[in-house]
Amino acid sequence: MNFEYEGREHDGVLDYHFGERSLTGISWRYFEHHKKREASLSSMDEDNRQQRIIYRSWDYYWLHPLDTVWHGTLGLREDRIENMLVQFGDDNGSSNFHLWTFQLYGILIQRNQPDSAWEYGLYLGDTEKATDYLSSSNTDRHVRKYESSLRISWVMNDMAHDAELMFTSTWNLDDKALNFVTLWDGGHISYQQIF
Repeated sequence: MNFEYEGREHDGVLDYHFGERSLTGISWRYFEHHKKREASLSSMDEDNRQQRIIYRSWDYYWLHPLDTVWHGTLGLREDRIENMLVQFGDDNGSSNFHLWTFQLYGILIQRNQPDSAWEYGLYLGDTEKATDYLSSSNTDRHVRKYESSLRISWVMNDMAHDAELMFTSTWNLDDKALNFVTLWDGGHISYQQIF
């Protein structure tokens, strides 16, 4: 079996502090990974394929404290991920997929205690999701639509250990059916610590 891999990543942040309390900046991230696996003795699909993944993102933001309790962020963000999969000897299993989003967002942070805060985020976006198959026997898929969502988070900070625990719930605002099953988009818990 032959296996080849090549990858590269780049990211950066450029911030400008104006006044004592405001900040504007741009961040970007790019990565590209190529994988190829060939096995002359195996006919299994997963042993004979090539994949290329590319991700590009940039985020322009403006942060400004509104008072001692409320802090605001406004931003524009664009993301694009591409996944090109070539299945050797099988064009039906080969495809080019991409997901693109362009978002306008606003975030309000309510710091009611030194070690905890509520975070409210409103996201409005244009999205495009497409799968182009190399085989003409498969039907290509292309969906473009506008989306909006609300994110509510509770953040707890442990300053002594440089740690943060966040509970998040996300809600679809663009769904026409007003019931819990279609409105609630899920949630997550995250923990970060610097050591």
